[in-house]
Amino acid sequence: LQGAYYDISENTIANCEKGIHLRNISANIAGPAGTAGLSVKGNLIETMIPNIDLINPHYGIWIENCFGAYIINNTVNRVSFGGLSSYTSTALQQDLLRGISIDKSDRSIVKDNYTENMGTDIRVLGHCLGTELQCNRMKSSFQGIKLVSAKITTLPQIGSLTSPNDNTWEGD
Repeated sequence: LQGAYYDISENTIANCEKGIHLRNISANIAGPAGTAGLSVKGNLIETMIPNIDLINPHYGIWIENCFGAYIINNTVNRVSFGGLSSYTSTALQQDLLRGISIDKSDRSIVKDNYTENMGTDIRVLGHCLGTELQCNRMKSSFQGIKLVSAKITTLPQIGSLTSPNDNTWEGD
């Protein structure tokens, strides 16, 4: 799909392998009234899967080959049943349970999202020039942000006092 405006918002999705999966979409970068051309916002995605059942990769939000995606204010949560070890992510789950995955998607904004108890909270793969990760809160996951052969910008940007990125990761 190319050159239109897409909005996926305010959904509740539970216990699935892929919560929201978008592939090969090139949306208009400035939608009506200045909104994003491809917007994924305000969604709640929860899963209750024990480690032993994680055989195939599971994704909360997975964007592949999409230009100008805005992933804003979503919650991706793996229910841990009070911290039971069979529902707590370890190194073995880092590639099997991903909160938000951005693959080869230039000019994407990943902002104000909350992820909890994932193998990897946010993964960026390949050429994602101009993609920004801002003000995301990650909690109790094995790995916060994972960059895999990622090209986000031509110069390193880690934020500054006047333009912070403000991503946070909290362990238990």
